[in-house]
Parts: sequence; C-alpha cells; structure tokens
Amino acid sequence: MSLWKVDDKATSEMMQLFYSKWLGGMEKREAFRLAQQELKKKYKKPYYWAGFVMLD
Repeated sequence: MSLWKVDDKATSEMMQLFYSKWLGGMEKREAFRLAQQELKKKYKKPYYWAGFVMLD
C-alpha cells in the first residue's frame, strides 16, 4: 500500500523489484526492504520510495 499518490513509474519499478526478489526466494519483508533501498538509490527524493508500506 502507499501512504500517498506515488509516481506511476516509480510504483511500477518498486513492484517489479519487490516481486522478482520475493518470487526468487527471499522472505517477503526482506524483499520489500531491498526493493525500497534500490529505488532509493535511483530516486533521491522520498516522495518516490518512502510512501510504500507493507501490510500483513
């Protein structure tokens, strides 16, 4: 889920990173954390990556 309207391109990239890691065998939370870190390297402003949260 996102806490605010996030850029569509950044959202797509985040989900692709997350699912490739998770379906590749990582634990769900670790895959999410690493995907967010990768997105953070590309997009310095938190608007693009900080709005995503994991709900169980």
